[in-house]
Amino acid sequence: MKFLVLMIAVVSFAACEKVNNLIEVPNKMDDLNKKMDKMTTGMDTTNSNMDKMVSGMNSTVVGINDQRVFLPVKELMDEANYEKLSPIPSQLMPFGKKLAEAITVNDLAELVYLWQKEIREVNPTKQMDKEGNEIAYTDAEVTRINKIKLGRTLAIETVCGFLSDEKVNELIATHIENHSRYEETAYEILMFRTQFVRDILLKESLLSQPLSTVGKINQAVIYAQQLDFIARLPFSEKVAFKVSGFLAPYPNVIEEKLDPKMMLPLLKKIELSVKQDFKMEQQNFKVSNSSEKNAQNQQIQSDIFNKAIEQLNVGLQYWEANTPK
Repeated sequence: MKFLVLMIAVVSFAACEKVNNLIEVPNKMDDLNKKMDKMTTGMDTTNSNMDKMVSGMNSTVVGINDQRVFLPVKELMDEANYEKLSPIPSQLMPFGKKLAEAITVNDLAELVYLWQKEIREVNPTKQMDKEGNEIAYTDAEVTRINKIKLGRTLAIETVCGFLSDEKVNELIATHIENHSRYEETAYEILMFRTQFVRDILLKESLLSQPLSTVGKINQAVIYAQQLDFIARLPFSEKVAFKVSGFLAPYPNVIEEKLDPKMMLPLLKKIELSVKQDFKMEQQNFKVSNSSEKNAQNQQIQSDIFNKAIEQLNVGLQYWEANTPK
């Protein structure tokens, strides 16, 4: 995301803290996460109504009989896994990947729709004073509410980011081409996927270190192609997400709209790292005592590298020609 993930403790804001520029492209979720380590006290003062909200938001696991889906959904909704969300949601990623592998695109669309609705609308009931007036949430309660909403948002993003290319194609065919009830949700899923791949899998993971091996280069190009696919869609202008329902001092809305212009600088960054950090002649292809096997390994790795660079160059040529100056 500039994905999207893939570590700081999620803690509270002081009630008077100002939060600015949290939804600017391209680091919306990343900026928000980094603001969450300002204060470390008060989390234990929340009342029982908070647990009612958690229970309400966990209601989506009811009725899921497929254990391959039920178990990762349960973990993705576990507040304990929302403690480390930045720079990558490391505690969510294993479960997000498992759910992405197991869930159908129809169930995913329904789940994302429901989670979005919960984030937007579910809050604990406020306590009342003797005169029947609502008592405002404490700072610690606000912190916990926002942490749960942010954790749920990152859970959505993680699952969408780990979807297979085949499921992405099925999602488009089922919900966008057929203009299903979940068409708008499908656009959101594509944007969540874009942010996760771009910001988490690339920016905060692969591109945070030199692309010094064939495997790193190949994987970076694969991720770039996943982004390229979405950026070139004929309806790419509709690819966006909007998450609302956060409480002050957070911004109420976090949103991003796909900007295809992100592709050219991203591809150039990959290209630059390859040129600076990778030297084929310095790679060690000795995997056995057999010179024949070592030669075969070198040929295999050379073929993978050459194909990755070819695909990278195709992307560079396209976006150099199609990116407004």
